[in-house]
Amino acid sequence: MRNARLLLLNREWILPTRHVPARDLYVVAGGRHCVSPDYRIAHRPSPTCALAYVLSGKGALRRGRREHTAGPGTVLALFEGQNAYFCTDPRDLLRFLWVSFRGRAAAALLQRAGLTPAHPVLGGEGLAELRSHFTELHLLGSGGGPGVSCATLGKLWMIISILIDRHAARRAQPGADSPREFDLVARVARYLTDRLGESVTLEQVSREFHISRYALVRLFRREMGQSPIDYLIDERIRLAQRLLTEQDIGIAEAGRRVSYDDPAYFSRLFKRRCALSPQQFRQRR
Repeated sequence: MRNARLLLLNREWILPTRHVPARDLYVVAGGRHCVSPDYRIAHRPSPTCALAYVLSGKGALRRGRREHTAGPGTVLALFEGQNAYFCTDPRDLLRFLWVSFRGRAAAALLQRAGLTPAHPVLGGEGLAELRSHFTELHLLGSGGGPGVSCATLGKLWMIISILIDRHAARRAQPGADSPREFDLVARVARYLTDRLGESVTLEQVSREFHISRYALVRLFRREMGQSPIDYLIDERIRLAQRLLTEQDIGIAEAGRRVSYDDPAYFSRLFKRRCALSPQQFRQRR
């Protein structure tokens, strides 16, 4: 969904990814945008993960009822398969550099950097150096040529590494949230993503990590912005999207691979999460 005021400057580049083998991380696209005041766009759901560095202006990223403000020098993230709504300040242009990416480790790396669906915007000290890295990544991508995929991936790894180091340093400061709790949520998320094709219950997860269901849901929701079961469903639907896009299998088989043996239930759940049926999703891709 976009309003009548569109991008004033759109310098975008896209890398060939059709035959990219499954791997931990790869760059999809990037660019430098300047958008008008009162610009709005909804991602339903976002097709990739993405990072953006705000150069000037202000905007707000909204997920559910929560709104997160992004201004100059801040970094904001989008998550593959997650719905998000973005709008700019009605009085100012917004300029930003961005890169989108996918891969088996994409969401986990963002989490290690302190970026989750519940906390998609980073600000404060230690981010100014990222401006030059985002700029270099944009120049590499827009320049094209042999080796561009490797070069942009290396620069993306640099950006993510800086964010991870910064987050670890902030976690070590007195008064910060317990690293042990954050690590627990990360381990639970990994446990769930490793079992997308299996039947998993909240009771099973709480027993595995020796924590009550109430405490598990509270901690997970605080860090991830959703319950463990909702996270599991979203990850299953993301995997189903990839299966429908990248493999020549039927819809029922895609559902079975993400633990849904009833094709009708799988289709209803898929449409509820994506606003498209599995068949419609495949046709649009």
